[in-house]
Amino acid sequence: MKPIGVAVVGAGYGGPHLVRNFLACPEVDLRWVADLDRQRAARAVGPRSTVRVAADLESVLADPGVEAVAVATPAWTHFEVVLSCLEAGKHVLVEKPFASSVPRARSWSPPPTATAWC
Repeated sequence: MKPIGVAVVGAGYGGPHLVRNFLACPEVDLRWVADLDRQRAARAVGPRSTVRVAADLESVLADPGVEAVAVATPAWTHFEVVLSCLEAGKHVLVEKPFASSVPRARSWSPPPTATAWC
């Protein structure tokens, strides 16, 4: 079975834990770590890693090898980051909250190929 191409967005508190676990999982091909602070993203993957780092989400979402994105950004940014990932056709792992309110979460209209529960 081919490993799943994954990216981690956010390299602050939770991101490095996700990176460590994805790197230890043979079923995952960790392709990117993105953070507004590119140096923080680079620290999360380590000096010898072949995982690419970016300071922008667009680079990650443009990679057709990225099938899923784990979001580890501050909670108040979840909605916009998750929405961008979903609209790019990526699977998303995000811890709660998805949005700052139920009406905000329900304001998203998923494309016909997506499934969302709000």
